[in-house]
Amino acid sequence: MKMGWNRFSRLMGKCLKWHFVFTLVPLIPLCAQWTDTGAVSYTGDKIGIGTSSPYWDLEVDGGIGGAHLEIDGTGSYIGSNLYWKSGEGWKYRSTNSGWVIRHGTGGDFQFFTSPSGTAGTVATLAERMRIQQGGNVGIGVSSPLAYLDVYGSSSSTNSLLLRSGNTNLGSSSSQIRMGYSGSPNYSHSIRTRHHGGQDARNAIDFFVWDYGVDSAETIGSKHVLTIDGNGNGMVGIGTKEPQNELDVDGTIRAEEVIVETFTGADFVFEPDYPLKPLNKIEAYVAENGHLPGIPPAREMIDQGVSIGELQILLLQKVEELTLYVIQLENRIQELETK
Repeated sequence: MKMGWNRFSRLMGKCLKWHFVFTLVPLIPLCAQWTDTGAVSYTGDKIGIGTSSPYWDLEVDGGIGGAHLEIDGTGSYIGSNLYWKSGEGWKYRSTNSGWVIRHGTGGDFQFFTSPSGTAGTVATLAERMRIQQGGNVGIGVSSPLAYLDVYGSSSSTNSLLLRSGNTNLGSSSSQIRMGYSGSPNYSHSIRTRHHGGQDARNAIDFFVWDYGVDSAETIGSKHVLTIDGNGNGMVGIGTKEPQNELDVDGTIRAEEVIVETFTGADFVFEPDYPLKPLNKIEAYVAENGHLPGIPPAREMIDQGVSIGELQILLLQKVEELTLYVIQLENRIQELETK
């Protein structure tokens, strides 16, 4: 069938448009390939390949292939250096590695990679990521259970890595924000500090939004917990600089506290225990203002108190009091018998 002049001029205009978009090579070799056949159609301002009624400016009902890119309309995938061979699977076009992005039948988008192989041989694809139709994203997992589900095998060392370079002891960079979707829109956060020269300052800090202090749309400024790398690991509640395995700037309430100890006060009842006479105790108290062996109040205030150590000291004093009472009882009995 012959083509009218108006149709020919429109086709040449469309050819010119796609020529500059895709090739930037001389016009005549490209346009010479266009023919008015059933495989290639021109309708209005639209070009169809494999379809006589294109909906888009350029619509291809089939695959587009090349050395570096392949788009398969029937399989709903786009890939590089890989193509689908019915009955055989994914195959290599060259010895390079390849990748495939596939739109699955359930509406999921799947991202695959494959190592280098031999041209024409079957490729082994590994799924790296999946975006489900419902919005969940899985990395290393094909059935993500959350908006972001990252799976690392038992031998994986880098399932998820977040980087920052903050080395300031007094502040830290926000790396994980947990925001509220309602009103006001605020966030809690987990932040990290890094210091390559020592264990201290290598820490993880936890912050929460402080009602009445922090503004809406901001990250919480109230520090509540620190895990520090100093020593064997130190935890601070209400403090960023823990100096012990657990430092709490505040009150601890518990139903029971068990303190491990490696000693006691039974040595007081040994026959050779040097029990001081009460008159010497009286003189010591008058001079120092506290019992012998017991830290003074100022020392307790400045340095704190070891619960385990203080309990042993108090037990020692109770046992000494018991010995004094026994001595008094013996003297009373002696007086009564006279």
